[in-house]
Amino acid sequence: MSSYSYHTSGNSKIISDDNQSLNDNFHKWISSETKLDLSVRLYTLNYDRLFSVILKKNNINIFEGAECGAEIKPNDGINFNLKKILTDFDCNCHYNIHGSSFWAIKARNNNQLPSLQYSLTGAPKLSSNLWEQPLLQMEKGKTINPANIITGYQKTQKSSVSPFRQMQSAFDRDCIETNRMYIVGYSFGDAHINESIKSLLINCPETQITIIDPYFRENKLDKKISLALLSNSTLPLAPTNIGEKSCSFLNGKIIVHEEFFDKYLENII
Repeated sequence: MSSYSYHTSGNSKIISDDNQSLNDNFHKWISSETKLDLSVRLYTLNYDRLFSVILKKNNINIFEGAECGAEIKPNDGINFNLKKILTDFDCNCHYNIHGSSFWAIKARNNNQLPSLQYSLTGAPKLSSNLWEQPLLQMEKGKTINPANIITGYQKTQKSSVSPFRQMQSAFDRDCIETNRMYIVGYSFGDAHINESIKSLLINCPETQITIIDPYFRENKLDKKISLALLSNSTLPLAPTNIGEKSCSFLNGKIIVHEEFFDKYLENII
Protein backbone atom coordinates (compact mmCIF):
# COMPACT_ATOMS: atom_id res chain seq x y z
CA MET A 1 0.00 0.00 0.00
CA SER A 2 2.84 2.42 0.81
CA SER A 3 4.16 2.04 -2.74
CA TYR A 4 0.98 3.76 -3.93
CA SER A 5 -0.24 5.94 -1.07
CA TYR A 6 3.01 7.54 0.14
CA HIS A 7 2.79 11.31 -0.23
CA THR A 8 4.86 14.26 0.94
CA SER A 9 5.48 17.68 -0.57
CA GLY A 10 8.63 16.41 -2.26
CA ASN A 11 7.80 12.78 -2.96
CA SER A 12 4.41 11.46 -4.07
CA LYS A 13 3.68 7.90 -5.13
CA ILE A 14 0.01 8.84 -5.54
CA ILE A 15 0.46 11.47 -8.24
CA SER A 16 2.49 9.64 -10.86
CA ASP A 17 2.31 8.58 -14.51
CA ASP A 18 1.73 4.96 -13.47
CA ASN A 19 -1.43 5.91 -11.56
CA GLN A 20 -2.70 8.60 -13.93
CA SER A 21 -5.53 6.54 -15.44
CA LEU A 22 -6.80 5.29 -12.08
CA ASN A 23 -6.58 8.75 -10.53
CA ASP A 24 -8.42 10.31 -13.47
CA ASN A 25 -11.24 7.77 -13.29
CA PHE A 26 -11.62 8.28 -9.55
CA HIS A 27 -11.71 12.06 -10.02
CA LYS A 28 -14.32 11.78 -12.80
CA TRP A 29 -16.49 9.54 -10.64
CA ILE A 30 -16.42 11.89 -7.65
CA SER A 31 -16.76 14.94 -9.90
CA SER A 32 -19.94 13.53 -11.44
CA GLU A 33 -21.47 13.44 -7.94
CA THR A 34 -20.40 16.95 -6.93
CA LYS A 35 -21.78 18.36 -10.21
CA LEU A 36 -25.20 17.17 -9.04
CA ASP A 37 -24.78 19.46 -6.01
CA LEU A 38 -24.30 16.43 -3.78
CA SER A 39 -21.81 16.34 -0.93
CA VAL A 40 -19.26 13.54 -1.17
CA ARG A 41 -18.57 12.07 2.24
CA LEU A 42 -15.57 9.71 2.18
CA TYR A 43 -14.64 7.54 5.15
CA THR A 44 -11.69 5.14 5.23
CA LEU A 45 -10.25 2.60 7.62
CA ASN A 46 -6.89 2.88 5.84
CA TYR A 47 -4.19 5.12 7.27
CA ASP A 48 -3.37 7.34 4.26
CA ARG A 49 -4.54 10.54 2.54
CA LEU A 50 -4.97 8.81 -0.81
CA PHE A 51 -8.42 10.00 -1.89
CA SER A 52 -8.10 13.53 -0.54
CA VAL A 53 -4.77 14.11 -2.30
CA ILE A 54 -6.14 12.94 -5.67
CA LEU A 55 -9.19 15.17 -5.39
CA LYS A 56 -7.34 18.23 -4.13
CA LYS A 57 -4.88 17.89 -7.00
CA ASN A 58 -7.94 18.05 -9.28
CA ASN A 59 -9.33 21.18 -7.60
CA ILE A 60 -12.05 19.47 -5.57
CA ASN A 61 -12.00 20.82 -2.04
CA ILE A 62 -12.02 18.05 0.57
CA PHE A 63 -12.09 18.67 4.31
CA GLU A 64 -9.90 16.17 6.20
CA GLY A 65 -10.94 17.23 9.67
CA ALA A 66 -8.31 19.96 9.40
CA GLU A 67 -8.04 22.69 6.78
CA CYS A 68 -5.13 21.95 4.44
CA GLY A 69 -4.08 21.54 0.84
CA ALA A 70 -2.72 18.43 -0.86
CA GLU A 71 0.74 19.24 0.47
CA ILE A 72 1.57 20.04 4.08
CA LYS A 73 5.01 21.06 5.24
CA PRO A 74 6.62 18.05 6.98
CA ASN A 75 7.04 19.80 10.33
CA ASP A 76 3.67 21.56 10.35
CA GLY A 77 0.98 20.25 12.66
CA ILE A 78 -2.53 21.43 11.77
CA ASN A 79 -5.04 21.05 14.59
CA PHE A 80 -8.35 19.34 13.88
CA ASN A 81 -11.50 21.45 13.69
CA LEU A 82 -13.79 19.37 15.90
CA LYS A 83 -16.67 21.82 15.62
CA LYS A 84 -16.74 21.60 11.82
CA ILE A 85 -16.51 17.80 11.89
CA LEU A 86 -19.59 17.68 14.13
CA THR A 87 -21.68 20.41 12.51
CA ASP A 88 -20.81 20.77 8.80
CA PHE A 89 -22.48 17.99 6.85
CA ASP A 90 -22.68 19.88 3.56
CA CYS A 91 -18.92 19.92 2.90
CA ASN A 92 -17.03 17.26 0.96
CA CYS A 93 -14.96 15.34 3.48
CA HIS A 94 -12.39 12.58 3.83
CA TYR A 95 -12.12 11.17 7.37
CA ASN A 96 -9.73 8.49 8.63
CA ILE A 97 -11.97 6.79 11.18
CA HIS A 98 -9.10 4.66 12.51
CA GLY A 99 -6.52 7.41 12.30
CA SER A 100 -3.71 8.01 9.85
CA SER A 101 0.02 7.65 9.49
CA PHE A 102 -0.09 11.38 8.69
CA TRP A 103 -1.39 12.23 12.15
CA ALA A 104 0.92 13.34 14.92
CA ILE A 105 0.17 12.96 18.61
CA LYS A 106 1.59 14.75 21.62
CA ALA A 107 0.96 14.20 25.31
CA ARG A 108 1.35 17.81 26.47
CA ASN A 109 -0.08 21.15 25.41
CA ASN A 110 1.83 24.39 24.84
CA ASN A 111 1.95 24.97 28.61
CA GLN A 112 3.55 21.55 29.07
CA LEU A 113 0.48 20.28 30.90
CA PRO A 114 -0.97 16.81 30.24
CA SER A 115 -3.36 17.30 27.32
CA LEU A 116 -3.61 14.72 24.56
CA GLN A 117 -3.78 16.36 21.13
CA TYR A 118 -3.69 15.14 17.54
CA SER A 119 -2.70 17.12 14.46
CA LEU A 120 -2.45 16.53 10.71
CA THR A 121 1.08 16.59 9.31
CA GLY A 122 2.80 16.44 5.93
CA ALA A 123 4.85 13.28 6.42
CA PRO A 124 4.03 9.80 7.77
CA LYS A 125 4.66 9.21 11.47
CA LEU A 126 5.41 5.85 13.04
CA SER A 127 3.39 6.51 16.17
CA SER A 128 3.35 8.87 19.12
CA ASN A 129 6.43 10.15 20.95
CA LEU A 130 8.29 7.02 22.01
CA TRP A 131 9.72 8.72 25.10
CA GLU A 132 6.49 10.18 26.43
CA GLN A 133 3.47 8.02 25.88
CA PRO A 134 0.08 9.46 26.89
CA LEU A 135 -1.97 6.99 28.93
CA LEU A 136 -5.75 7.22 29.32
CA GLN A 137 -8.53 5.34 31.07
CA MET A 138 -11.78 5.65 29.12
CA GLU A 139 -13.14 2.87 31.35
CA LYS A 140 -12.06 2.40 34.94
CA GLY A 141 -9.27 -0.14 35.22
CA LYS A 142 -8.71 -0.34 31.44
CA THR A 143 -5.69 1.70 30.42
CA ILE A 144 -5.16 2.53 26.77
CA ASN A 145 -2.11 3.94 25.05
CA PRO A 146 -3.38 6.28 22.30
CA ALA A 147 -1.55 6.25 18.98
CA ASN A 148 -2.05 7.91 15.62
CA ILE A 149 -3.61 4.74 14.20
CA ILE A 150 -6.05 2.28 15.75
CA THR A 151 -5.28 -1.42 15.34
CA GLY A 152 -5.85 -4.64 17.23
CA TYR A 153 -7.90 -4.70 20.41
CA GLN A 154 -9.66 -1.87 22.28
CA LYS A 155 -10.77 -0.18 19.05
CA THR A 156 -13.98 1.11 20.63
CA GLN A 157 -12.14 2.58 23.63
CA LYS A 158 -9.44 4.16 21.50
CA SER A 159 -12.13 5.60 19.21
CA SER A 160 -13.51 7.52 22.18
CA VAL A 161 -10.64 10.02 21.94
CA SER A 162 -10.88 13.18 19.79
CA PRO A 163 -10.86 13.45 16.80
CA PHE A 164 -11.74 9.74 16.38
CA ARG A 165 -14.94 10.25 18.34
CA GLN A 166 -16.14 13.18 16.24
CA MET A 167 -15.36 11.42 12.96
CA GLN A 168 -17.22 8.32 14.10
CA SER A 169 -20.16 10.52 15.10
CA ALA A 170 -20.15 12.15 11.66
CA PHE A 171 -20.10 8.72 10.01
CA ASP A 172 -23.00 7.59 12.18
CA ARG A 173 -25.08 10.60 11.14
CA ASP A 174 -24.14 10.31 7.46
CA CYS A 175 -25.28 6.69 7.45
CA ILE A 176 -28.89 7.75 8.07
CA GLU A 177 -28.73 10.85 5.85
CA THR A 178 -27.01 9.54 2.72
CA ASN A 179 -28.71 9.02 -0.63
CA ARG A 180 -26.28 6.27 -1.62
CA MET A 181 -23.54 4.33 0.12
CA TYR A 182 -20.52 2.71 -1.53
CA ILE A 183 -18.46 0.17 0.41
CA VAL A 184 -15.08 -0.72 -1.11
CA GLY A 185 -13.00 -3.61 0.23
CA TYR A 186 -14.51 -3.72 3.73
CA SER A 187 -14.72 -7.13 5.43
CA PHE A 188 -17.42 -6.17 7.98
CA GLY A 189 -15.16 -7.03 10.89
CA ASP A 190 -15.54 -3.87 13.00
CA ALA A 191 -18.57 -3.84 15.29
CA HIS A 192 -18.75 -0.05 15.70
CA ILE A 193 -18.71 0.46 11.92
CA ASN A 194 -21.29 -2.29 11.40
CA GLU A 195 -23.65 -0.66 13.90
CA SER A 196 -23.71 2.55 11.85
CA ILE A 197 -24.39 0.63 8.62
CA LYS A 198 -27.09 -1.36 10.40
CA SER A 199 -28.80 1.94 11.29
CA LEU A 200 -28.96 2.73 7.58
CA LEU A 201 -30.64 -0.60 6.83
CA ILE A 202 -33.22 -0.06 9.56
CA ASN A 203 -33.98 3.63 9.13
CA CYS A 204 -33.40 4.31 5.41
CA PRO A 205 -35.35 1.78 3.32
CA GLU A 206 -34.86 3.79 0.11
CA THR A 207 -31.06 4.09 0.35
CA GLN A 208 -29.08 1.65 -1.77
CA ILE A 209 -25.77 0.14 -0.66
CA THR A 210 -23.22 -0.79 -3.34
CA ILE A 211 -20.41 -3.15 -2.30
CA ILE A 212 -17.29 -3.43 -4.48
CA ASP A 213 -15.17 -6.45 -3.57
CA PRO A 214 -13.58 -8.97 -5.97
CA TYR A 215 -13.50 -11.65 -3.26
CA PHE A 216 -17.03 -11.25 -1.94
CA ARG A 217 -18.18 -14.84 -2.38
CA GLU A 218 -14.71 -16.33 -1.93
CA ASN A 219 -14.52 -14.76 1.55
CA LYS A 220 -18.17 -15.64 2.27
CA LEU A 221 -19.03 -12.04 3.03
CA ASP A 222 -22.73 -12.78 2.59
CA LYS A 223 -22.58 -14.79 5.84
CA LYS A 224 -20.51 -12.10 7.56
CA ILE A 225 -23.02 -9.44 6.56
CA SER A 226 -25.89 -11.61 7.74
CA LEU A 227 -24.29 -11.80 11.17
CA ALA A 228 -22.99 -8.22 11.32
CA LEU A 229 -26.03 -6.40 9.95
CA LEU A 230 -28.93 -8.82 10.35
CA SER A 231 -27.71 -10.50 13.56
CA ASN A 232 -28.37 -13.92 12.08
CA SER A 233 -25.51 -16.16 10.90
CA THR A 234 -27.82 -19.11 10.16
CA LEU A 235 -29.83 -17.15 7.61
CA PRO A 236 -27.32 -15.89 5.03
CA LEU A 237 -28.42 -13.35 2.47
CA ALA A 238 -30.11 -14.90 -0.54
CA PRO A 239 -28.47 -13.43 -3.68
CA THR A 240 -30.11 -12.58 -6.96
CA ASN A 241 -27.71 -12.59 -9.89
CA ILE A 242 -27.90 -9.47 -12.05
CA GLY A 243 -24.76 -10.04 -14.12
CA GLU A 244 -21.66 -12.19 -14.54
CA LYS A 245 -19.91 -10.46 -11.62
CA SER A 246 -22.85 -8.77 -9.92
CA CYS A 247 -25.58 -9.82 -7.54
CA SER A 248 -28.11 -8.17 -5.25
CA PHE A 249 -29.54 -8.86 -1.80
CA LEU A 250 -32.56 -7.74 0.22
CA ASN A 251 -34.65 -6.98 -2.88
CA GLY A 252 -32.01 -4.75 -4.41
CA LYS A 253 -31.16 -2.91 -1.21
CA ILE A 254 -27.57 -4.21 -1.43
CA ILE A 255 -25.82 -4.58 -4.80
CA VAL A 256 -22.45 -6.34 -5.03
CA HIS A 257 -19.88 -5.95 -7.80
CA GLU A 258 -17.24 -8.68 -7.63
CA GLU A 259 -14.38 -6.76 -9.24
CA PHE A 260 -11.44 -4.59 -8.27
CA PHE A 261 -12.15 -0.93 -7.69
CA ASP A 262 -10.15 0.23 -10.72
CA LYS A 263 -12.17 -2.05 -13.02
CA TYR A 264 -15.41 -0.86 -11.46
CA LEU A 265 -14.42 2.75 -12.17
CA GLU A 266 -13.51 1.90 -15.75
CA ASN A 267 -16.93 0.35 -16.29
CA ILE A 268 -18.96 3.25 -14.92
CA ILE A 269 -16.99 6.19 -16.38
